[in-house]
Amino acid sequence: MKILLIDDHELVRDGVKNVLLRMDTSAEVCEATSALSALELANSYKDFDLVLLDMYLPDSTNLDLLCQLRKALLCTPIIVLSASESISDIKKSIELGAKGFIPKSSTNQIIISAIQLVLSGGVYLPSILLEQPLATADINSPPEIQNNKTDEDSFELLNALSKRQLDVLNLLKNGHSNKEIAKTLFLSETTIRVHMTAIFKTLKVSNRTQAALLISQIDLIAS
Repeated sequence: MKILLIDDHELVRDGVKNVLLRMDTSAEVCEATSALSALELANSYKDFDLVLLDMYLPDSTNLDLLCQLRKALLCTPIIVLSASESISDIKKSIELGAKGFIPKSSTNQIIISAIQLVLSGGVYLPSILLEQPLATADINSPPEIQNNKTDEDSFELLNALSKRQLDVLNLLKNGHSNKEIAKTLFLSETTIRVHMTAIFKTLKVSNRTQAALLISQIDLIAS
């Protein structure tokens, strides 16, 4: 796995690199300390599997670099790794195409789980966002969620799910990938994907993020 790590603080880069090597001992981590050096690497090498991007760099602010990297590395997921825990920063990052937002205050295990989720095709949102009311935390949600469903409506949707689907939903909300959910529930990934499709249809959402936000709003997860 080849990862582009962009941060202007050496101490942060060293810490994150250690976490990455703990996750994958064979990982190749290319480091950039500025927007300029990051773009040079992105334009020279198109085979990055993941980009970890500090939100604020001396020569780039307001997530300009995120937009530039998305153009340079069309198929590479980008995760914003930031000291900020601002809801607006998280929302803006996701809206601009980031596949995740990891606060630097996160534990090593959360960082690893978040990266694994993104690499499996998911979107990682920190718990601080999932704890917000949907009126505040909404990100590209469909009309049903934007209209802020009542708890009664949401309970009805949940009641339509099977016990196994609720188990899957509980693990999804906690940021687990399909592979991790399958392992926990002793099911195949194919079965988990089938459950996900049924869950999205029942909850009237189109992706994992929207499902997690809906469940967080009503604060009800069946164990």
